[in-house]
Amino acid sequence: MLDNIFGIWSISKNEDKEQVMIGSHIDTVIDTGIYDGCYGVISGIEVIETLIEEGFKPCRSIVVVSFTKYL
Repeated sequence: MLDNIFGIWSISKNEDKEQVMIGSHIDTVIDTGIYDGCYGVISGIEVIETLIEEGFKPCRSIVVVSFTKYL
């Protein structure tokens, strides 16, 4: 069974603060929302890539999550 996957973007000044989590699940769900599933995970990765390209320094760590099973 696959585990949930977490990618964490942090810098030294924000490692001790609460994290912000974005992403979604990648299992099969009928009648999901437009930004649900794999699209939500890929969108989270794109958000971080864009912030890095723009030189943004987050005040909190940002976590992209891909849920593959219930917590």
